[in-house]
Amino acid sequence: MTVLDGLVAQSPPGEASVAQQPRAADATTVVAIFVVLQFVLPSKLVLNVLPLSLSAASLVALGLGALWFCTQMTTTLGAAKGGSPIRRALFAYSCAIPASYANAAYGYLPSDERQIGDHAMVTVFAMVFVGLVVCDGVRGRDRIYFLLRVLVACGSAIAVVGILQFLFGFDLTPHLRPPGMHFTATDVVVLDRSGLRRVSGTTAHPIEFGVLCAMLLPIAIHVAATSRGHARRPAFWWGCAGLLAIGLMFSVSRSAIPAAASAGIVLLPGWSGRRRAQMAVIGAGFLVFVELVSPGLLNVFLDLFLQRRK
Repeated sequence: MTVLDGLVAQSPPGEASVAQQPRAADATTVVAIFVVLQFVLPSKLVLNVLPLSLSAASLVALGLGALWFCTQMTTTLGAAKGGSPIRRALFAYSCAIPASYANAAYGYLPSDERQIGDHAMVTVFAMVFVGLVVCDGVRGRDRIYFLLRVLVACGSAIAVVGILQFLFGFDLTPHLRPPGMHFTATDVVVLDRSGLRRVSGTTAHPIEFGVLCAMLLPIAIHVAATSRGHARRPAFWWGCAGLLAIGLMFSVSRSAIPAAASAGIVLLPGWSGRRRAQMAVIGAGFLVFVELVSPGLLNVFLDLFLQRRK
């Protein structure tokens, strides 16, 4: 059964039954664990006992690769097989990366650059494994929406960390270190731009933080808009969308605005006229809220795009 087969077989998310039977853990569950570790733990946090600086999320991703290889050798575990455009694209990418690595390693490289290349090879293939498992192991619309909700919830957690950094100057990331892990660097995560804090949440840089919030914001809006009934808690998901929008602004990153605008260009044609009007009102109210919470923030963004201030 492929992912597309599951999409056809499942009912729309709003029509799903409120009372659902407990589901056994599957590949989607492991991917969700990867998402939690990747998002919630600070990006500079790595495991102690490994020779390479690998995060806990990368280790889980490598485990997903082993899981994917095992499922491809059987016909009883429910993994999709056969031709797939996504699998072909990942295969082509997986061939290009070792070729680039071999070309770089053919000549002399300083030890530090070689170590960076080794680390990049491992982490890139870890992400490829995640893509393969999502392509072949996420079965059905309900499991896709489960992953979307995990993404939105974890992104909202990152936004909360960034909001605390921006409003109060309190950095929560040093307190998110579990046993057996250490920070590879102690760089400042709260920068300054035009007298305002420029925060990065649990990511490595404010640009990454802002773009991540912009990427997750349309997903959060979709999850909130398709959550119907008390059991799906639409108010909670709209709150997550609000947190992501606030985090986007508090990054004080110019890159986040085009990213959010690009998502809007994709979403607007599919919305009804009523939905567009509602989102326009919500957007205007949000800008007023941002100006009240952080006076001058909107002017800083305007100056960034008009090049009136560096």
